[in-house]
Amino acid sequence: EGDAGEEDAFSGALRDAYDNTRDGMIKFASTLPEEQIDSGVAAQSAEDVEAVAGSYYSAGSETVGMEVRMVTGSSSDAEDIVDQIDGGLAQAEETVEDDDMIALLDSVESSRDGSTAVVTFEAEVDTIVDGVEALGPLMGGFGGGTGGFSSSVAGPAESYGAVAAPRANPA
Repeated sequence: EGDAGEEDAFSGALRDAYDNTRDGMIKFASTLPEEQIDSGVAAQSAEDVEAVAGSYYSAGSETVGMEVRMVTGSSSDAEDIVDQIDGGLAQAEETVEDDDMIALLDSVESSRDGSTAVVTFEAEVDTIVDGVEALGPLMGGFGGGTGGFSSSVAGPAESYGAVAAPRANPA
């Protein structure tokens, strides 16, 4: 364990990515170390990402969202990422038949902001619940079966996150 003040400052591309992310209940920023990137077409674009930042937020009483910003070195790199995301969404919409899952896919938008690729997901809570319930059987169920969701990260990623305390209900 190091002494206070011995760590690198939270600055540079990571800090800029964090600062440019919309406010939300949870904000985060992280780098993508090259040794964590697999091979393939998506990996080629991931290599161009200098930092990833995002937030989970609420928009009104019944709508929640997530924004993810992928900072790259150029606008063409960001456009390549947006094109891959749009292509993946179009392919998914062609193959998915369930209306609840289609509603989830329709809630995803991608755009480019200079050299940053931006993905936003925003939907009413009921739409999310219905979509996840429809997705569960396709993934082998949640918490069991042969499918489900999992995530793992290993390696020297530099990251920062903050959780905003919920505001007290004045009512």
